[in-house]
Amino acid sequence: MSNYLNTLQEAVDILSNGTHSWMERLFSKGPTAELKNLSSMNVWNGWMTWQADYRPADTGYLTGRLWLLYILTGEDDFKNWAIQLIKGMSSDLIRHPQLSHVSGVDTYYGPAWGYDITGEEAFKTLSLKSAQNQIDSIFSEKTNVFYLSHGRNVVNIDCTAFLLDQPWAGRYDNKFMDYFKKHNDEILNLRMVRKEGNYFQVAYFDSNEEFDYLTTHQGWRVDSTWARGQSWGMHNFCAAYESTGNENYLNAAIKMCDWWVSHNPSDYIPFYDFEDPEAFKRPKDSCAAAMAATALMRISRYVPEKSNSYQPIIEGILTELTENYLSIGGQLLHGSWGNTVGRWSRELRFPQEDIVAYGNYYFVESIFRQLVPDWSLFELNPKNTKMNPQIAQDMISNQMDHHK
Repeated sequence: MSNYLNTLQEAVDILSNGTHSWMERLFSKGPTAELKNLSSMNVWNGWMTWQADYRPADTGYLTGRLWLLYILTGEDDFKNWAIQLIKGMSSDLIRHPQLSHVSGVDTYYGPAWGYDITGEEAFKTLSLKSAQNQIDSIFSEKTNVFYLSHGRNVVNIDCTAFLLDQPWAGRYDNKFMDYFKKHNDEILNLRMVRKEGNYFQVAYFDSNEEFDYLTTHQGWRVDSTWARGQSWGMHNFCAAYESTGNENYLNAAIKMCDWWVSHNPSDYIPFYDFEDPEAFKRPKDSCAAAMAATALMRISRYVPEKSNSYQPIIEGILTELTENYLSIGGQLLHGSWGNTVGRWSRELRFPQEDIVAYGNYYFVESIFRQLVPDWSLFELNPKNTKMNPQIAQDMISNQMDHHK
């Protein structure tokens, strides 16, 4: 165990130093009055630039990484950078309509966590306004789901991961939790989770908002198991269970996690799709592995008897990612967007191995959850809990000392 903890601490050091270096570079060039928002992450080098237009999600995942590194290291720079990013996107979070479901990532990891960590009331107000705007913009009262974007009748298996601002806001008004429950109930009703434990990625509704069909966009086939989609589903139903205590969500999460464990590759990092017969010619997906590790940890805490089969895989994933996928600059390499050519495309290319904002964030969250026993920062039940950064630091130090 001591070797494993040393590996985790090595990862923290690399992540902290690398992130600090490129954040210093980023903030040396902005923001300015005209360029106050960040671009999407460059998939080749993981960098971002300042621009005028708001681009949701990647900024939120970066902000979440900064908050976690602040708690893990106690370095105020990470906190201060997170606050500056929140201020830059604040006006866009309350714009109506919100054009995409992924703006919830920016709300949750930005001002919502900002409020929990700093107690700044303005962050709470901003988060609640943004969560309401999300309901007004993309929730359908007819289908009971949050759509992918304003005016587009589509829901993804990963939508719940972008809606964590809803249960967070449910601490202060139950209506937010009600919408969140409706959405997750409908995901189960649509049978997006198959009886075997894998899933369909997307549900389409027609122009009358009647259910049309299920499919998968980014995998080998429309009915195959795209690796990151599986980990999205695992993560999503963990969050749904944590928020509500609903056993149906827990059962779905366990089913999807058990499916992953039974298909775990020997080196712990899956190819982009579990069922592509020529997957060995295709890219691995470090992002999917990092996300899966987080979900397996969460189920191990809810259902302790799962820990014996899950923990070796968790340790295998994080060790492999640290030793063979983490760059010296703190970027998680070799992520994959999946088979997008001919459907929708990130770069009109396949196969591809990219730096993915999700992977960069979830790898840090996985490390955090292994080192810090107190997960109150991630608490999704309708009660306000705050993570004390100094307490977290003491926990990490005590755990490392115990295993020396």
